Amino acid sequence: MARERKSRTIETDIFGLPVSQDKKINSKRKGDLNERTVAKWLEEWTGVKFTRVPRSGGLRWQATANVCGDLVCEDSSFGFPFTIETKHLANITMGGVLRKKSKVFTVYEQCKSDCARSGRLPMLILRRNGMPQGEWIIFFEEQVANILMENNLFVYSLGTAPNGIRLVGFSSHVLKDMMNFDRFKELIIFAETKRKEQYGTK
Repeated sequence: MARERKSRTIETDIFGLPVSQDKKINSKRKGDLNERTVAKWLEEWTGVKFTRVPRSGGLRWQATANVCGDLVCEDSSFGFPFTIETKHLANITMGGVLRKKSKVFTVYEQCKSDCARSGRLPMLILRRNGMPQGEWIIFFEEQVANILMENNLFVYSLGTAPNGIRLVGFSSHVLKDMMNFDRFKELIIFAETKRKEQYGTK
């Protein structure tokens, strides 16, 4: 059996201290917990259940061809318009104007890659250490963010990625309290239909 690779720190190299796996294990536990709590939050907002995407094996419901991201809606008939990427990061700056080298853009690239396969819109849900329990910052691209801003939702964060895509972040608490999901979905579908009529399907 192959030995599990252990993480190293400057202390282990300089002082010869034992190599610890705690950091790696805690990081995985933190990520798993984050995905479960985001799934519950999404269920409360949308009224349908979400589940974590298995890292191995198959899903146990129908219509799995477009399963991408970290979380998916269990009801394939619901038509959830987003592909979700979520992370709980120890150290990330998300408030105000994002720097060009912000970690937000790095994580967003994974979400965007999944969207290319799913045909859905990106929804990036990020949490950092120290945030109140059950709170995240949720990032959308500009065309979706405009819908929220037109409905008077406060912008928590914004910035332009190196590839020119503009991201806007909103508090999950504000989003859930001020925007009914069914109405949000209707507005997105309407905006996407108009965009495709004007610019084509890309």
